[in-house]
Amino acid sequence: MSAVLVSGLSYRYHPRGQAALDDVSFDVDGGSITCLLGPSGSGKSTILGCIAGILEPSAGQLLVDDVDLAAVPTHRRPVTLLMQNAQLFAHMTVAENVEFGLRVRRVSAAQRRQRSAELLDLVGLNGFAGRDPGRLSGGEQQRVALARALATDPAVLLADEPLTNLDPPVRRELQQQLVEINRSTGTTILFVTHDVEEAFAISDQLVVIAGGRVQSADAPSELIRRPGTRIVANMLGVGNLLVGRIDGDCLETSTGRFRIDPAHALLEVASQLVDQRHWVIHQDHVQLLDEGTTPTSNTVVGTAVNCRLVGTRVEVAVAVGSDTITVVVPSERCPALGSNVILHLPATHLFEVRP
Repeated sequence: MSAVLVSGLSYRYHPRGQAALDDVSFDVDGGSITCLLGPSGSGKSTILGCIAGILEPSAGQLLVDDVDLAAVPTHRRPVTLLMQNAQLFAHMTVAENVEFGLRVRRVSAAQRRQRSAELLDLVGLNGFAGRDPGRLSGGEQQRVALARALATDPAVLLADEPLTNLDPPVRRELQQQLVEINRSTGTTILFVTHDVEEAFAISDQLVVIAGGRVQSADAPSELIRRPGTRIVANMLGVGNLLVGRIDGDCLETSTGRFRIDPAHALLEVASQLVDQRHWVIHQDHVQLLDEGTTPTSNTVVGTAVNCRLVGTRVEVAVAVGSDTITVVVPSERCPALGSNVILHLPATHLFEVRP
């Protein structure tokens, strides 16, 4: 069941200005974490603003749990907005901050205290109830803000880059905690980020936004395999693009001739007469063959020209003619710069994308 349905959403900051959002449509499964991923200015935060009622859409429909939000005033919408900055009330204790929304709803003091204690324990701040927010670290303040956002049991938590201002170790810790909270509470989370690694770390679904439009939407693992467009491929770091002409079940390129799976072609440009067909393969799916291996189908021979450490592995750039193909290998398999290497590009991992 979709907890959030966005259909044909458009928004203009000025009536005659350029659209910040243009016919945006996607849905969010209940109990999931869906990330809106895109560069700054792509329209991600504008989408949250429209759902929260801070901004009024120019067109389109917004539903939360099958309820049309058009007639629902901002303060009655079943959503909570979590921002980049914790924005805690400095004159209140940690517990009073968490209880604020419950107090507005006139929940009894006993119930407020119980709920506050439960949530502070959930976010790892047991024993912080009486503390001054100004004396907390940035990560602790954001945990308090998260507890406050969850206090009223929102149908959807709208998170607008809430971890951006935190140091990397704290950020990774809170990413994991957010996933654990989502799994334990079942709260639906719509999370805005421009960080690809963060999106991969926490999301069940990615909605890639660029230029105020949805470029692609799917599970992260599926988008890595089949990004759909060059914009999405570039954004997700799918590093290898092959451009050429289809000849039967092969792709003829300046790099070489590659067998393809016709099922991975885009129906919209299925004609074999098109000279510029664009296909991608993720660097994790390119295979570095052992020295002395006899080249076969979908293999190319090139020269290792650069190596870059990526975590515990190495990304190797291989020059093949005038093109470059990257492959990720364990550090112990990193070839010497200037050496000849053989790469295999499996047809099962070659997918066509729109230019």
